[in-house]
Amino acid sequence: MTTQYRELFRIRCRHGYFADQRCRVLALTPTAECNRLLDRYRCLFRAAADGGAVYCGEQNGQNMLRLFDETTPFAFALDNRDPAFETFTEMDSGRTGAPAESLYYFSNAREYVDIADERERLLLHPPGNAFTGGRLPVRPARFVYGFPKGEAKLQLFDAFQRQVWNSDKPAGDIGPGCYQLRTNGGNAYDFYLSAAAARHWGLVEIFAGGPALAKTLPENCQVLDAKGIFCAGQSFTISMEARRSFWRYYIVSGSTADRMYDGYRIVADPPRSGKTKSGEGIVFSAPVRQKVGDKDAWVFESTTPIPLSEIPGDRHEFTLRSDGRTGGGVSSVTLPYGQPANTRLENGPRGGQCMWSEVYVYL
Repeated sequence: MTTQYRELFRIRCRHGYFADQRCRVLALTPTAECNRLLDRYRCLFRAAADGGAVYCGEQNGQNMLRLFDETTPFAFALDNRDPAFETFTEMDSGRTGAPAESLYYFSNAREYVDIADERERLLLHPPGNAFTGGRLPVRPARFVYGFPKGEAKLQLFDAFQRQVWNSDKPAGDIGPGCYQLRTNGGNAYDFYLSAAAARHWGLVEIFAGGPALAKTLPENCQVLDAKGIFCAGQSFTISMEARRSFWRYYIVSGSTADRMYDGYRIVADPPRSGKTKSGEGIVFSAPVRQKVGDKDAWVFESTTPIPLSEIPGDRHEFTLRSDGRTGGGVSSVTLPYGQPANTRLENGPRGGQCMWSEVYVYL
């Protein structure tokens, strides 16, 4: 008997830093609980360069998912394989926590839609920033939590904001998942319940739908409808933006006797390839002279942050040019680009902290 496999759903990781937008540095793998769920319904997971997909087996037009009637999600661990990832990725602070005790969480429990290339796509996070909520604390089945003084009434809500436990009527075991604990109706504490999940950078949960969640899961987010029938072409996306940083160029002179750069400026132009019109609106300050070691340097700073890129030459070109009135030096020099390796957090031009990319050019 031949088994055919149909795609049930797909998870894609997109990132503005990479030239083809495909984020290959985050590896997606099923958790132990997910593998058991896949086996139970004769499904397969296949990893892809930028995520992965789940396929359901069919024999004679029948599949096990027609019997699916549970709320357990398909859960996948996300592991970061690039130490520089958080340097070239735009991330908000939000909720924070030690990496060993927290993770980034994504799910289809709520419907988020984005428009990309004039096409709608379902997101696993609010539009605009995949990391708006910051890191989510991970807690084991038993953990310590500080309550306010006096009597405390506790309520526990799941990813769909359904109450699953309260201190007045304690229930049985609570399975792994994203929860919110409320004390006396307020003081919300969001966390992920699972000691094993703390080993991973992130976690993705896809709730299939079916009869158990037909009235809870948004219709567009359902992989299975109320009758257990496939919802065709379901694809979920994690969309990340490239980090924007202020760029600071240090033009270092080997000899000020014949190389002075007071009258120079840095000009942003579109790339020579003509692929984009990037460069428009990027302005650099007039040079400020200072010392780099024992040499004179002229420092130029961008007035606005510039996105980092895997291949920055496809987006813009920066040139050091003379105004024609300054003697010595060179008339025009094409400059190198800011990179994650030379980007760090420091004080911004208008207060607060922001990312800076420093580039040293010796002439």
